[in-house]
Amino acid sequence: MASASRQDRLYPTDRERARRLWHLLEPIHAVAYFSPEPLAGYAEAGTKGFWMGYVASRAAPLGTVTAAPVVALFANFHPRRIGRALPEAWNLTSPEAMLAARRSGSAAALRRIWSTDGSGPGIDDSTLEWLADQLSDLGEGAPVDGRGLFAANLTVDRTGEPIEDLWRGATLLREHRGDGHIAAYVTEGLTGIQANLLQVGVGRIPAETLRSARAWEPEEWQREILVLAGMELLDENGQATMLGQDTLLRVEAATDRAAWGAFAHRDPADLDRLEQALGPLADAIQRSGEVPFPNPMGLERQRSE
Repeated sequence: MASASRQDRLYPTDRERARRLWHLLEPIHAVAYFSPEPLAGYAEAGTKGFWMGYVASRAAPLGTVTAAPVVALFANFHPRRIGRALPEAWNLTSPEAMLAARRSGSAAALRRIWSTDGSGPGIDDSTLEWLADQLSDLGEGAPVDGRGLFAANLTVDRTGEPIEDLWRGATLLREHRGDGHIAAYVTEGLTGIQANLLQVGVGRIPAETLRSARAWEPEEWQREILVLAGMELLDENGQATMLGQDTLLRVEAATDRAAWGAFAHRDPADLDRLEQALGPLADAIQRSGEVPFPNPMGLERQRSE
């Protein structure tokens, strides 16, 4: 197999830009999990509790799916978290209702956060329409190979409403990256919980934030720490060893390379404009406080210019 540096020569990538774009797009997508409008929409659609709403809304593009495929595609959640939501959610609501709730609720949250009354970035309608088209085109043109959750989201059509389509485009690119991230750590021989523990081990995400969000019991968490200690990736206290740090660096580099496929054929000047337009929007979401820091996604707080 080619080394990472040789891969970059064969398939030129801009890993730094891929990661910057993730930091700009992830907050836009993430209002679906944290903002009051989509959360209220899931409850109105019939789901019970935060986690059923989360699982059913994110899995909705797959249709009336049972738990097992979602366990595989979400990857680092405990199977019981998924199993408590599916298929029971489909007795209470439908994928179509959940798709409508997350799209309209997320757009409502973004409209509020990006308001033009002086509390938001004051983005104009033409820029919103341009961003919606750009993100939609990038997502719809991204490589689909091996990306199950991304492919399912491709079946959800544009609505023609700019903020709804902007959120959809950000979601496509986010799930495209996420599918590639899972492939990257599986290639390293890691399971979902082990990938979680490496993120904790390098200090990227607090242990309790990630453990509770992914529903692992303390004894399960500790058992896997010892497994990774036996692999010399963590010490017995859960801190990453040099080998563990190197492994996570490879995972993150592979994730960035895979994510770059969505952007590789765009002119750099167009991507510059995209980053410049997204910057104030992502910053407004960060300043709103609705996406928490720290968070289970590993999204880091960005400094405002």
